[in-house]
Amino acid sequence: MKAALEVALRVSEVRERLNELGTKDELTAEERVEISDLTGQYRTLESRGRALAISQEEEVTTPEATDPSKAELVDRASVADIFSAVTEQRDTDGATRELQDEHGLRSHMIPLELLEERAVTPAPAAGSRGATQAPIIPAVFPDSASSFLNVPQPRVPVGDRVYAVLTTSAAPGTPAKGAAQAETTGAFTAKVLTPGRIQASFFYAIEDSAVFAGMDTALRQNLRDALADKLDERVLNNLLTDGTAVDLTGTSPATYATFHNALYSAVDGRYASGVGQVRAVMASDMYAFAAGLYRTTQSERSAIDELMMRGGGVRVSAHIPALDSSTGEGKAIYRTGSRMDAVAPVWQGIRLIRDEITKASTGEIVITAVMLYAVDTLRPAPIRIVAFDSTS
Repeated sequence: MKAALEVALRVSEVRERLNELGTKDELTAEERVEISDLTGQYRTLESRGRALAISQEEEVTTPEATDPSKAELVDRASVADIFSAVTEQRDTDGATRELQDEHGLRSHMIPLELLEERAVTPAPAAGSRGATQAPIIPAVFPDSASSFLNVPQPRVPVGDRVYAVLTTSAAPGTPAKGAAQAETTGAFTAKVLTPGRIQASFFYAIEDSAVFAGMDTALRQNLRDALADKLDERVLNNLLTDGTAVDLTGTSPATYATFHNALYSAVDGRYASGVGQVRAVMASDMYAFAAGLYRTTQSERSAIDELMMRGGGVRVSAHIPALDSSTGEGKAIYRTGSRMDAVAPVWQGIRLIRDEITKASTGEIVITAVMLYAVDTLRPAPIRIVAFDSTS
């Protein structure tokens, strides 16, 4: 908690100084350098603050193991053990089997703990093959926008997940002496989230597992990144569909003032008490468009700078639809506050399914990974879907 407070205080100081510099129409060379330095500090502090905030949540996708024996068991277990057991059609054993038993999983199911980011010892050389192997180069997946928007991803053991949202709260009053105070009927909305599936398949030659060092690391990273990226896409799609629509296309084209107003109008005193609690996610072409909108013709501050310096930040996601090529319209997600207004639970145990028939003629095996998930917007008000017009 102390570390989180220190980071929050420093973020406030940096933002205050950036605001002071940002209001100037003309900047000295030293002030430009200071802005660049403070902007870098702000991004680093924001990442640290987000990490500290996530670590203090009761439910997160990858909670820290508090039991030393459990942590040691996770370290000894291996995705490669499960992968080999599936391809060889046998049961797992040792630490991997123990971890699966702890979660009630079968041999072909991967505990979510094994997909966490972990320190890895560099892969050994190929030795007898007369060559050395460089680390396996991972595939590229985008940063998670849903985590930036503070959409939690709690783990679910089994069964449907139910979230109850209090929609009508108590209404206090100031009755006169002896007078009655009207009562409020509390109202709840229960949302039952039934799991759907995210599925991915890949094939490989069985000989590769004996040739390549570091297969466990590569498989773990690729499965984690690929499934998380698809989950991120489903979360953003849900927010775009169920969030509160805000149409600003009446200003055509959008200007610096349009983005400025979109930011400040999100501060409602309920879900966000300050502009620093508003975050935005948009497509890359809208990001580029906003970066070209300046406060004045003499100013160096763009609409994106406004979001970075005054707001809670902005991210680009490939999962946000691009600007419409015919109308020039596009949408961005403006997230106010950080309460559980949306959620994306993930069910424990990622299934691996082996298929040795489809590509039997080439001596290859197809492995399909299946993850169960759900996503829902519990409160649409803090999720603002802002429409802009980029046409000139």
